[in-house]
Amino acid sequence: MSETDTNSTGRARQLIDKALETQEGRAHADRVRLALRLGALVHQVRIRAGLTQAELARRIGTRQSLISRLEGGNLGHVPGNELLDSIAVACGYRMTISMEPDIAHQQLEPVEVVLHADEAGSGES
Repeated sequence: MSETDTNSTGRARQLIDKALETQEGRAHADRVRLALRLGALVHQVRIRAGLTQAELARRIGTRQSLISRLEGGNLGHVPGNELLDSIAVACGYRMTISMEPDIAHQQLEPVEVVLHADEAGSGES
């Protein structure tokens, strides 16, 4: 790595650290992390289903470029539940949303909701 690259990386790290000092910066970082995790999930179920990005896109009525963007973290934009559910169904899965208590609230019970494509409007199984 050249000295210029090292300086650029260091400056970028400083900017990120500065942004994370604000509530807005932390919220944006959380959205980016969620978008990246969901992108990895879409990639994983697509691969397990044996589909290409183009095949998945065709099954849900969209473009391959959308699937590519989703799998890459979609520039920090979190995909909606309807899109994720349609991807799950097209890959032979069902979408499940669960919430587990954090460390400070371990006395709470985990909650899980299974969404079925034919019941997407109700939000419950």
